[in-house]
Amino acid sequence: MKFSYEWLAQLSGHKGSAKDLAELLSVRAFETEVVKNSEFPGIIVAKVTKIEKHPNADRLRVIELTDGKQNISPVVCGAWNFDVGAFVPLALPGAVIPVNTHDASGQSFVLNKATIRGVESQGMICSAKELGLAGDSEGILLLDKNLELGSDFSPKNSKEIIFDISVPANRPDILSYRGVAWEISALTNSKYQAKPVAKTVTKLRSNILKVRVSEPKLCSLYSALRISNISVGPSPQFIQNRLKESGLRPINNVVDITNYVMLEMGQPMHAFDAMKVNGGINVRKAYVNETITTLDGQDRKLSSDILVIADSKQALAIAGIIGGQNSAVTDATTEIILEAANFNSVQTRLTSKKLGLRTDASSRFERSLPSAFVDQALQLASDLLAKYASGKTLEYATTGIKTSKPTIVSVEPDKVNALLGLNLSKSSQKKILTNMGFTVSGANTLRVTVPFWRPDVKIWQDLAEEIVRFEGLDKIPNISPNFTSSASLSDPRVSIREKISDLLASLGFDEAYTYSFVSRAFLQKYNIDPKSAVEVANPISSDQEFLRLGLGMNYEKLIAQNAKYESKGNLFEIGNAYFKSGDYIKEEMRLYILSFSKDAVPLDYFVGSLKELFHRLGIDFSVKQIDEQTGNILSNGQNLGPIQAETQGEVKWIAAELRFDELAKFIQASEFQTINRYPSRQLDVAILVREDLSWQQVKDVATPKNFKLLQDVELIEVYRGKNVTPGKKSLTFRLTYQAPDRTLTDEEVEKIHSQILGELKAKLNVQIRD
Repeated sequence: MKFSYEWLAQLSGHKGSAKDLAELLSVRAFETEVVKNSEFPGIIVAKVTKIEKHPNADRLRVIELTDGKQNISPVVCGAWNFDVGAFVPLALPGAVIPVNTHDASGQSFVLNKATIRGVESQGMICSAKELGLAGDSEGILLLDKNLELGSDFSPKNSKEIIFDISVPANRPDILSYRGVAWEISALTNSKYQAKPVAKTVTKLRSNILKVRVSEPKLCSLYSALRISNISVGPSPQFIQNRLKESGLRPINNVVDITNYVMLEMGQPMHAFDAMKVNGGINVRKAYVNETITTLDGQDRKLSSDILVIADSKQALAIAGIIGGQNSAVTDATTEIILEAANFNSVQTRLTSKKLGLRTDASSRFERSLPSAFVDQALQLASDLLAKYASGKTLEYATTGIKTSKPTIVSVEPDKVNALLGLNLSKSSQKKILTNMGFTVSGANTLRVTVPFWRPDVKIWQDLAEEIVRFEGLDKIPNISPNFTSSASLSDPRVSIREKISDLLASLGFDEAYTYSFVSRAFLQKYNIDPKSAVEVANPISSDQEFLRLGLGMNYEKLIAQNAKYESKGNLFEIGNAYFKSGDYIKEEMRLYILSFSKDAVPLDYFVGSLKELFHRLGIDFSVKQIDEQTGNILSNGQNLGPIQAETQGEVKWIAAELRFDELAKFIQASEFQTINRYPSRQLDVAILVREDLSWQQVKDVATPKNFKLLQDVELIEVYRGKNVTPGKKSLTFRLTYQAPDRTLTDEEVEKIHSQILGELKAKLNVQIRD
């Protein structure tokens, strides 16, 4: 969120360097960056270099421009008040255009590339009216030719310093200037300058104005003012400047003041034209199929789970998010109803997500605002409207819970020091907490009352965090922990997982991480009943409605993405699959291994890698084929998981998904042997076998377990085609012979080799090929 440094300094009393303050806030509070101020991001100064007639429209022209470094074209424009050499404001795709002159609402919009009468325009040359710099204008805004080409467009030479602050999710107070200013005052020991707001409006009686909350669980407090004698017009320049510096567009004094108060106090507000409100205000749920045209010009169909602000006839606003056009303040407005409320954070977040609409108001309500903000904001807005819009506040109406019991936390200073590794005195800790806005009492044990604007502080460890960030994290000494680790605390699966990951990485596999979610469409595509999968209660998108039933479910898309850049690759992932188990969700850890290639199925590499992995883990395994594409991996007769080959467009791949815990049961402790000093002898054999005879059956006969001095058996090639009888295939494999204590003679090798070939002929009826 963007903050004006000048405004922050005024509220906090800070007089030092903006750069130093930003660094201090980043270290002690929240990430803060000093950014360049730009009222018109994405709009630059450009020079017209070429003008041509539009091929399909007499009133349009096709313009070529330069930003001083490169040409930008074509840009379609309907204005004729400039020629080649003119300097103009050029909005590039992605820029925010402050005023939409083609829409009655005049709302800002994001510029995209657009095809205009057959020509795709690469930008937009802006008029003063479109930039919000004039109520009306003739043609394009012409700029001073002394301006730097390519620089950000600005109507003035602004030297305002802007802070871009990353607001923590649990700190609603930091979404306001007063909240940030309080932090600055505490951290820099400066005097907080923001004046407290006197609540005089809350003493007014309500005669005409009536408010009601039909959903108190979703709106705990709703307050409103009826203000007459309103004179709608431009805001004072200082308000307009501060809104722009904070990223908001000035509209008129009434709307601008509600936004100004929201920025300063953190409490969103909304003004209704009182003459457009029928009867009292009611906070209720929308009716089925109720509709509203919101201030952004969108017609929105509402559902019965959406909270709205309504009168006796219709919805006037979507609670906590955006107002409606049917009650909007216009130049003709003379009386308003000004609301401030405390809406449920979860309800606001769900509605915002459902509508696909996130606003400055919703981003604040989502963080659970304190109810005390409501009346303070109404009072400040009332004062400003009286001063800058001639407003006269007549009535105040409210319903709901205004106050709640303050949070009180007890903390022992010795515990804080033990947790942080510091040695701060009780008086030092008390002073720090007091500076941060906490009320502290007590002798040995401190009794700390948490200020209403700090809902994130609930336990004594939170107070310890406040103390250490104020003191400085760099003050924590670098010492070894004073406890010993316990072997019982470690999960044995962690070390096994690391071992398998290291082994697969050494074999040329890259570790991948995929989402644990899949879509309904994916399940239906593979004839998987969605009812068999665990459904996500609040999915982020339609692609993430269910938890995955296997790791391989997300690899179809991943392989396609990787295949765009690599002709082959090897991936693995260790993660959880999820299953229904009665009323509970069962998590099962899986190991997924995959090889893909744009050439032939990478069978040899994959099987060889799998074999090496199991060998290094000390596991005997075999593959039981189901058909040519699928099979199961077995160890000691137990099924560890499926192996499957697939073709996806031009990409072929083969993958195995193994149950991690079952695999872990068979892992043997590593035994190291000295490297054999004696040479080995390798002989290749080609055999002709039936098509249905698997390599595993051959390997079960020619195995080192059955023949002394046979060290290894490796499949080299599977061949079908010319010179091979139909219904048969040729298997070529390599036999490695070696003795641990001597060099083998040719006679010894030939004797064992003949025995193996004899066994293959006798047991499998194979034919030895020359």
